[in-house]
Amino acid sequence: MQESPLYNRAAGWIWLLAWSSVLYLVASPWKDLGGIVDERLRWFHRFSLCMGLAAGAIAGRHGREVGEGRGPGYRWRWYRLWWYPLAFCTAILMVILAVFPPREGEIGILLTAFLASWAGIDFGWSIYPMLHGRSPDLDVK
Repeated sequence: MQESPLYNRAAGWIWLLAWSSVLYLVASPWKDLGGIVDERLRWFHRFSLCMGLAAGAIAGRHGREVGEGRGPGYRWRWYRLWWYPLAFCTAILMVILAVFPPREGEIGILLTAFLASWAGIDFGWSIYPMLHGRSPDLDVK
């Protein structure tokens, strides 16, 4: 059964607003910092938020374009290909931050980068097509 374009658009907007609210909740404490060290952290936070979203959206869109016509299993293989290295790097960085006591804010920057890249991949793969009335699945046109 194929969903209607109106249903896909509404679901896409709900999904986009949900990701936007999650990223806002993670990013909102950073706007109230002060001082030179906190200014450096704020800029790192903004950079990780913007670059995570951009890199994730590019990767998600590329994965969707390459996966057209390859069947429903391709999406999960592609997710594993991208998520295992990202999760591995995040885990290594968290261990490094646990061994060497972090200054205030580095773990927040790491979490922001991880969530932003996840949101970007989700946007490039699923949300963008849904906003145009298409299904997020590759096998449904």
